[in-house]
Amino acid sequence: MNRTEYSVGIGLPCGDYNPWRFTMSLARTTHAAALVGVSLNIHAVAGSSDVCIARDVVLTNYLKEQEKFLFWIDSDITWEPEDFFRVLRLTKDLGVVCASYPVKREPEECIINFVEDAEPHSSGCVEIVGTGLGFCCVRRDIIDAFAATKEYMIHDGNGREIIDAFYRPRKMHEDGRVHAGGEDGGFYDDLRALGHKIWLDPTICLGHNGSKEYRTKMINPTANNAE
Repeated sequence: MNRTEYSVGIGLPCGDYNPWRFTMSLARTTHAAALVGVSLNIHAVAGSSDVCIARDVVLTNYLKEQEKFLFWIDSDITWEPEDFFRVLRLTKDLGVVCASYPVKREPEECIINFVEDAEPHSSGCVEIVGTGLGFCCVRRDIIDAFAATKEYMIHDGNGREIIDAFYRPRKMHEDGRVHAGGEDGGFYDDLRALGHKIWLDPTICLGHNGSKEYRTKMINPTANNAE
């Protein structure tokens, strides 16, 4: 890895409180990146009550820079530096790579919507429709193509223009009612509509911090456990 080839913007929408485990993961990754010559730039938005706006601000700031990857990491996620660098290396070739984490409740299970009958990649990654956006790396050309489909809006909080990119998709469910999804699902839907595949590395075990650390076990791609 080198600084020119792997310049990374870390997209960090976060609340007012960050779990210490997240802070340690970020510190260890920052230290490891310096040792191998990977340039990191943290685009953080703290204290926003609207995650869509927080992600819009992060994306707006990222687009002003020249970084070659945007790595979304939520502030309640725990990971190891080798997880970060594995996803980063895979993203160079695959374009969009993520890892999953369990919901913050019992039983601990990951919400993943797999693409049915899809052939796994030689790296071991599997194609998915979507999962959480809390640990996902996207190559710059794909981010630029995504952003080119969006308009800008005035952010009432400070009056400046930000990209209007993230939203909560609404879909009709089998119960006959319209359900609002998460902004992560909307993001993945948009990327897939542009012709890009979403890849999941099932070998990475992430933590999700709430009243305790909920920890991913190795994902079984044959079990489609999307809600």
